[in-house]
Amino acid sequence: NSEGKIIKKLTSDGYGNTVGPCFNQNTYSIKHDLITEKKDNKYGIIKISKDEVVIEHEFDDIRLYNDKYFKAKIDDKWYLYSIDNKEKVIEEGYKELFIVNDEIVVTQIDNYLYIKDYKGKNIVEDKIEVLIEYNEGACCGASGGIAVEEENGIINIFIDEKTTDGIGYQEIKYEYNIKDKKLTKVK
Repeated sequence: NSEGKIIKKLTSDGYGNTVGPCFNQNTYSIKHDLITEKKDNKYGIIKISKDEVVIEHEFDDIRLYNDKYFKAKIDDKWYLYSIDNKEKVIEEGYKELFIVNDEIVVTQIDNYLYIKDYKGKNIVEDKIEVLIEYNEGACCGASGGIAVEEENGIINIFIDEKTTDGIGYQEIKYEYNIKDKKLTKVK
């Protein structure tokens, strides 16, 4: 801490997951006192403030959503888990999994995105073709491939594709209105 007192000994193989020189924001939460930790090449979740294991070190990778849910990777598939009971919320694993809120996820199966509930059922049957693979570590003008965010009852889904000249990227945007249950291609 600022007084030079040791509040946590760094004894693991690593904490969080970095993107460049910074921690990935989905690998720790000061608010919820959680951070992902790597031990013996497997990830778990521990408390930041004390030596307490919250989720055992048994996953290939982990991303936090809040103090209720996290996604974990096993054998190249992402699964949604509950922090409270430490069990899968959705049994099926996905190539990519974007947690939107406490009821909705966007999943990637093969080259398509689907909007699903926490039971793994499609909320709408429409699917979105993925044109460039998701790149969590994209920076400095590189394509992230896929971005998902929710704001005011609208889920915005951004998909990148190469421009016709093959040099740059252009963004395609979809909006899913949660109340109306309607998916629209915006641009």
